[in-house]
This record gives sequence, C-alpha cells and structure tokens, in this order.
Amino acid sequence: MKHKDNIWYNGIEGVLKDGVDVSRYYTRENLIEIIKCKEDPVYFIENYVKIQTDNGMELFKLRSFQKEMIIKYNDNRMIISKVARQMGKTICSSAYFLWFSIFHNKKKTLILANKKELTDEIIMKIKDMIQELPLFLTMGVKAWNQSTIHFSNGSIIKASATSGSSGRGSKNDIVYCDELAFVPKNILEEFMMSVYPSITSSEKSKFIITSTPNGYNAFYKIFVGAERGENGFEYVQAKWDVDGIRGEDFKRDIIDKFGERYFNQEFECLWTSRSDSMLNSKQLEKLEFKTPIEEREIYKENYILKIFEQPIKDDKYILTIDPAEGLGKDYTAMHVFNITDRKIKQVATFYNNNIHPREVPYVAVEIAILYNKPLIITEVNKYESIGEDIIIDMEYDNVFINRDDGRYGVHMSQVKRTDGLKQMVLELDKGNIIINDIETIHELSVFIYKNGKYQADEGEHDDLVTSMNLLTWLMSDKERYKEYIESGIKYMRDRLGLEVKDDFHFDFALFDNGIEKTSDKSEFHKVFPFLRNVGIIKNK
Repeated sequence: MKHKDNIWYNGIEGVLKDGVDVSRYYTRENLIEIIKCKEDPVYFIENYVKIQTDNGMELFKLRSFQKEMIIKYNDNRMIISKVARQMGKTICSSAYFLWFSIFHNKKKTLILANKKELTDEIIMKIKDMIQELPLFLTMGVKAWNQSTIHFSNGSIIKASATSGSSGRGSKNDIVYCDELAFVPKNILEEFMMSVYPSITSSEKSKFIITSTPNGYNAFYKIFVGAERGENGFEYVQAKWDVDGIRGEDFKRDIIDKFGERYFNQEFECLWTSRSDSMLNSKQLEKLEFKTPIEEREIYKENYILKIFEQPIKDDKYILTIDPAEGLGKDYTAMHVFNITDRKIKQVATFYNNNIHPREVPYVAVEIAILYNKPLIITEVNKYESIGEDIIIDMEYDNVFINRDDGRYGVHMSQVKRTDGLKQMVLELDKGNIIINDIETIHELSVFIYKNGKYQADEGEHDDLVTSMNLLTWLMSDKERYKEYIESGIKYMRDRLGLEVKDDFHFDFALFDNGIEKTSDKSEFHKVFPFLRNVGIIKNK
C-alpha cells in the first residue's frame, strides 16, 4: 500500500489521508496487535514507536522511570515529574499522547511549554512517530500543520507556548505543561487560575507536568505537595544516573564545563538557588513551606489572609507592613510573626497588589486584633501616613514610633536595609526564623545582588522580603528590640505617656521632663519635637 501516493495526506508518505479505509488489508495478526496496543501504551511504544537516535530512527526502548511515567499517566489524572536534563521526559510524554489520540475517539490534548520553539519541536517529534508507524496502526488525519494534528477519529493534538489564557474556554482531555518551572511567574499564576480549576473539577481530564527544577516556584510547590500527599498529584523523579546510563565521567565533564551549581540543578534535580542570591542553596533548603490551615476573607471579604497558625492566647506577635500603590504591580505585603520564643514563627501573611493604600490601615488593624494586638511596624518610604492613620482613625495604640526621627514607622535607608538583610541571613541560617509561606520562600530564592544591592530579579517581586526586613532590622539593634519586644513595652503608652482614649482624646504624661499632665500641644511638642504632625491629637 505504501507505494500508492493517493492514500497519503498531501502526498506525505506515512500520513494517511482522512477517509481512506485500510481495514480490509488487516491480517489476523494485525488485529491481535491492535488490541494489545490499545490495552497497553507501554507495549505500543516499545514495539511500534520509533524515535531519532544517533543511529537514525529506532524503536523506543523505555527506561525504568519512563515506564513509570507512562503507567502513572494512564492510571491517574494529575501527575508531576521532576526529571534531569537530556533524559527523554518530553519525547516519552509525546509517545503517550500519540497512543492516547489514536486509541481514543474525540479526545483533545493540549501541549504547552515555556517557549513556542519547544512546542513546535514536540509536534515535529510526534509527526515523525506517526510517519514511522505500520499502516495497520496509522490513523488518518484531517489537519497536519505546525501546531495541530487532527485525526480522523476526532482526536486533536494541539501545541502552543504557555500563556495566561492557554486552555481557557476550551475542554481539554489532557493538558500537558513541559518545563513548567521556567514559565515566568506572572504568566504561570494567570494560567493556573484559568485552567487548574476546570481540570480539578473534572472526573476524567488529565493534568500532566514535567520539568527540571528552577528554584522555589510553582513547580516546586506542586512537586513537594505531591511528595507529601497533599494535593492529589502522583509524582515521578529521575536524576542523571538512573538505570546506570551515565557514569562519573559524565558528571565530572558537566561540572568542569558549567560548574557544580548547574549540575546540581539540571542533573541532580536539587532546588538550588542562583549563584547571586542572598541565600545560598543550603540556606534555602532549610526552608519548608506549609499549606495554610485557613485562607480567611478579611476587610469586607475583599481580601485573603493566609493563616498558618491560629492566634494563641497570651503569645506575643509582631505585624510588619510594606505598603504599595495597589495598581496591579507591586504588592502590599504583611507578615504576622509569633515572637514568644527564641524561634520566631511566621504565622500569617497578607499579599495583594490591588489594595489601595487608604485601605491598608483597616486591613492591618483587623489582622492585629486577631493576633493579640501586636506591635505594628510599617515602612514609611512611600506612604508616611499609614502609621498615623492606624493610630488616629483606627484608635490603635501599639504602633512603632521611631525615636530617631519621630516617624510612625521606619524610613528604610540603605544602611537600615543592609543591617536588616544581614540579620535576616543570620537568623534564617541559624533556623531562628521559621518561614511557612511558599511565596516568601520564592521571593527569597530570587532576591539577588544586582546594581549594587540585593533586590528582586527581573520580573519578580521582593515585597514579602522587604516587609520581613522590618522585623530583622529591629532585631539587628538588640537594645531597641529588647525595648519594643522583649520587655513588652507599648512604646506609645509607656515610653511617651501617650494613649488612645475612648473619647478620642490623647493624654500626655510628660514624665522625666518636669511637666505634669497637659493637653497643650505647643508645650508637648517642645518636649517631643520629633512628633511633628499635630494631627495625632483628635478632639471630639
């Protein structure tokens, strides 16, 4: 039959034209083989799928982890594979998608990758497999182009680069994401929000992920969640030396050419950091995220507070705020830390890039009341009024007032920033600060040295890091930390003699200065000139 060009799609040999019936040529042996292939994708791949090797097109002999991948693809709905470079994870997945499409009618497979060139390459490899199939296993095609293969049985394989809208509005029986760890964070977040809910709500559709590690991102979160049995994903992992296919000579050659860090990430599949990250790989590996025990709706149910530990009566907490503009770009980031013990624990986080600065005091105080009314420290580089609004509008009297300049918060100079970051590295390295939030761990992993200082890598954010830096800056000044935290002093009340009253008045007990109680604002400011804004006094 293969010499008759009229059966081929557009004259491409091995690609059967739609509508051509070759079943009358099947032998009894062919029919037996068709049944075996339909029942077992591993049998189909190892006996009939050919791939390009150094010796030309040869039958695909699956390695042990590849067989494990195929079996888990077939028996489960959600699968994630962490596999080293050059191990054949993508071509193995492609062979399964070919089997799935040929032996199932009207099924749609969507292949996504971090680059369009990679999706084009995947489609090309599947086409090569099709052209090498024997005629009795060949399925006719209706469409055969750069990004789509449409089979006569109604099944479709389609490929595109991962974007925020990938897969939205269409029903897919398989969504495959290759090199998920290398998809930019902003695109990945939008994609997961649009596609993941529809996948998880289905009873039959499959969500398959393969990648080499690339830091502490969504791929890391899903894979570790699968290892813990928390998210419904089955997992497969394979390092460079699986089945003894490579030896120490290979390892030494890669390290000599590209360095040990590259080898550890690309071939050992470790969750390594960048070489210019503030925290090294060993320090980051100490951090283990937890799934929030609650995602509570707060402030008129407009926002979400991630809670990792519910408030404990009589425990001490601190709340830090790094406010942003709320224009969909930078995030307003808040942490609640339990500081009762030497080991400080991150117990709640707020992270939102749409909240307006005017709403920040309301959100902060709602969180603070939940956690025993802790000291609130806010950065004031951009929004100096937030601390003041918390004091006046929210009548909250446990706000950090900087004794150096009188600001209701911290103006984070480069010196303070550096002092705080040094303390942060020290405390995290010693295990004295326990981080539970995956977003915080991710930001720490992409917090790199660039343009003379540590900051977020391009396309990333560092708002959670800078919010935490308010705490570690305070910790770097042991005397001040003891004054504010360890001694339990409410600085506004006990140090300044300034307290919020139910009738919206402030009382001033100007002790240590020979001045008795007074409500004379001018006299008060002679003694405390750093409280520059008389707006702290609010009458009925």
